[in-house]
Amino acid sequence: MQILWLTVLHFLTEGFSAFAMLSRFSGGLVLHGQFYYHFAALALPLIFGTALDLLTAKRKNAGQSELPLPALVAVAGLILVLIGGVTHPFVLGLGNALFKTGGVTAVLMHDREKHARGALVGIFLAPFAIALFAGKYFGATLSGDSYLLIFGLAWIPAIALSVLVLLSARKEIRFRQSEAYQKEVQEYSEHEFEFRFGAQKKLTGKAVLALILCFAAVLLRSFFNGAISYSWSESTVLVWIAAAVMSLGVLLGGFFAAKTSFTVGILFTLALATFLFWFKEIPVLGLMALFLFHMTVPVTLYMVSNRLKDMPGYAFGLLSFAEFLGLLPAFFGFRMPLAEHMTAAGTSAVILLLLFIALVLFVKEHNASEK
Repeated sequence: MQILWLTVLHFLTEGFSAFAMLSRFSGGLVLHGQFYYHFAALALPLIFGTALDLLTAKRKNAGQSELPLPALVAVAGLILVLIGGVTHPFVLGLGNALFKTGGVTAVLMHDREKHARGALVGIFLAPFAIALFAGKYFGATLSGDSYLLIFGLAWIPAIALSVLVLLSARKEIRFRQSEAYQKEVQEYSEHEFEFRFGAQKKLTGKAVLALILCFAAVLLRSFFNGAISYSWSESTVLVWIAAAVMSLGVLLGGFFAAKTSFTVGILFTLALATFLFWFKEIPVLGLMALFLFHMTVPVTLYMVSNRLKDMPGYAFGLLSFAEFLGLLPAFFGFRMPLAEHMTAAGTSAVILLLLFIALVLFVKEHNASEK
């Protein structure tokens, strides 16, 4: 249940953040405010995630009782988001960073323990696109006078869901401490126990190179989302559909990767997306391309976090920082000299190559360690 409540809170957090940035922080503050917000929301998770990992490890090594630290960080971030909605874009982004750091860390830990292979990651990340567009849409259409009313009302579900998240997290911790759970763990095979609870192995050259390739793939994907436009985006209905399609792609991407090999998932989705982006101005084909392109979002995060087993916060923060760097060119007005359909298809093809090579390196490293 904790994942469900965190997913709903993710939708609320992203939606309110987008709504506040467009409705509250507009006018002369737009350029600087956007930079402050995105820097805090995307760059700072690297610091927060690393700190959360270190604190968790310190408590574990000291033999202290478990605390729902990721859930506490997520709830603190949500409250800061609501405070930032009436103070400053940086505070808003800071809250967003804390929420996503705590939320993603909790989901990654839960996904690993449940042997879900990234399916839970896709569920948590799925609301992002639709929440982002919904927040921007209502921020642009509702009058400024209604902002404080919406801000006040947002506290009601936020507090209620925060309580549910903390209660659910505490319940799961108590269950892991129960005799029934300990007996279940003892029945796991050696391989399964290692997968769910094993410590992180020393990084090899192959692993480091694979992590760099994943970082580059996320950077390019972020650049793609900021630089590529669509002629049909003037239609509100089609943009709503596009947001829903991207969210659905993220959701199903996690399940698809969990049920098939990652090689098949990456090759199938990105190869077909690369072809379809040549015809991105045709609404149906453009929407299909976006759907397939975003299926690799949970796959990439899972690949990195699965290698950095004891560092889920750092794994997320690393890719979040890559996303921030990818936004900078578009933020400062840089555009590729090539036609957009060529840029879109080419970027998708490069991401496919990077992720495929990264996966091959991870597999080779794993096979070598098994010998």
